[in-house]
Amino acid sequence: MKNTAAHEVDLDGLRTYIDGKMQRYKLLFSVNGGAFAIVTLAVKNTPAGIDLDSVSVGGLTMEAIALGAISFTVLMTLDIWFFGQMMKEQVLHRFGFTPEGKAILLMIAALIIAAWTFASQMRKALMVLPVIAGVVWLIVHSISSKRSRENSKRTAEVC
Repeated sequence: MKNTAAHEVDLDGLRTYIDGKMQRYKLLFSVNGGAFAIVTLAVKNTPAGIDLDSVSVGGLTMEAIALGAISFTVLMTLDIWFFGQMMKEQVLHRFGFTPEGKAILLMIAALIIAAWTFASQMRKALMVLPVIAGVVWLIVHSISSKRSRENSKRTAEVC
């Protein structure tokens, strides 16, 4: 890895960042899409008007599948976030994982989680609290790591 000036971009690092990010997003969408397809097939094979609580796939209820998909979505969101943050700090600096990218990631995760919540007709409103706590933690962590980087730059400039 070479030392780049502020206006230059490490193209190999950028390529690595884009490939890693796209593989992670592809995994997020593939797993959620696969789970949704399985649930869709199970629901289509049930009589009309049946309660979704009675639908099961391989012994898993609709709510259990939704909770699994939501948990996976949260874990993948954290993975994408930490990967993007690490690449930004070590390779890309101002060229990667911008505030807009962070917002898009959080909105995609929120949309997937909301879709699973509505699809499974979850009645547990408290499940939203861990998701909100996770999003708040990500934002606070991002702000605090940015401040810590700025403080370390100021300290290095003084020395």
